[in-house]
Amino acid sequence: GYKHRIDIDGVGLIAFGGNLDTVHIEMTGAGCMQVKDWEAVADSLDMLEARITRIDHAVDDFDGSQYSIDWCKAEYESDGFKPVRGSSPLARLIDDMGSGKGKTFYVGSRESGRLFRGYEKGKEQGDADSAWFRLEVETRNRNGREIPTDAIRNPGAYFAGAYKCLQHHKLEQRVIRTVAHIAQAHIERATEH
Repeated sequence: GYKHRIDIDGVGLIAFGGNLDTVHIEMTGAGCMQVKDWEAVADSLDMLEARITRIDHAVDDFDGSQYSIDWCKAEYESDGFKPVRGSSPLARLIDDMGSGKGKTFYVGSRESGRLFRGYEKGKEQGDADSAWFRLEVETRNRNGREIPTDAIRNPGAYFAGAYKCLQHHKLEQRVIRTVAHIAQAHIERATEH
């Protein structure tokens, strides 16, 4: 719905012109890894009275020792994704059927405003032998939900608070390690070809 759009390669996009004179800023995961000071980003959003419409929080298990598709299924079956009120969200599994492209376990939906993804990140990046597993919580401002800038300042608290099965999680941000694992997956894929 915007008149103008500027794509910034490897970072995201900016759209403007229309929609009640608002500006839309969207960042990719790679773009987010380039941010050095998230506190300053949150402060700027507060100053501009900006509204966050979507935020993704992720945790990586680089050696696959803690999390897996089986862990996701077990937590779902034991109500680890069940909200305090209401019924359990639906789950689905996308199976790569042994192709090495990676499996993904979903809980919830974008329409509801909260979506969990647990997936074989290393395989998704092209390394069929990788054990790297990622947990992601995608939150949207749907159904009266407002996403505060505090979700940028304290991502660990919002990740751990999204579902009962994540409450135990100790969070450590490792941007550099993530970049190294992405590079390794790309090297493995290139070597294979």
